[in-house]
Amino acid sequence: AFTPSRVEVLRSHIRDIVNKLLDQVADKPGMDVIADLAEPLPCIVTAEMLGVPIEHHRRLKGWSQDFAEMLGNFQHNPDRVPKILKSTQEMTAYFRDAMRLDTLRPEGLVKSLMNAEVNGDRLTEEEVIANSIVTMLGGQETTTNLIGSGVLSLIRNPDQLALLRSNPSILPTAIEELLRVETPVVGGGRYATADFEIGGEQVHAGDSIRVLWAAANVDPDQFTDPTKVDLDRPS
Repeated sequence: AFTPSRVEVLRSHIRDIVNKLLDQVADKPGMDVIADLAEPLPCIVTAEMLGVPIEHHRRLKGWSQDFAEMLGNFQHNPDRVPKILKSTQEMTAYFRDAMRLDTLRPEGLVKSLMNAEVNGDRLTEEEVIANSIVTMLGGQETTTNLIGSGVLSLIRNPDQLALLRSNPSILPTAIEELLRVETPVVGGGRYATADFEIGGEQVHAGDSIRVLWAAANVDPDQFTDPTKVDLDRPS
């Protein structure tokens, strides 16, 4: 149900959405890259992709931000727990109602997941809802972060910005390089389930651990400055 070919169908439509958002700020002396483009774009596209009403995209964004806080912030913030749980319950109910009331567009991902069948096996209602929520979250926060940090990285590396402007064909590798330099999600939290030692440090069962995925993007033997953008670097 969720394949690159389905996303490819949306490519021209996504370009139209981007152009419309940029048209709204074209006559202004400046723009807020996050508020004017990076935040609304993935919200609208995600709603389109899921097959839910486009006018609900701000509601989806609010839920995604709360859910992302639960996943991305491994600090204990008990004051935020009630709101995060409420948002989780609300978006679960939202997708369940959409499925049962049949208000979904037939070409959307949620409807496709409902109808998908492999060797007679079909996803349960809970599995469709869970996959819809994860897709909604993964497509929004990471894209917003990448656009914002990617633009900032190019501003900080004007020679690479000039290279990209003069040769737009390198955009695919440029995106990969910006993903490397400015990983949208830098890490995650885990709890140790057993005692073990790593890097000379003793970890005990129950300890909280911060896993920094972004560290995998840096090869100290290859890069003198791992934060330097190099758009000619093979992905």
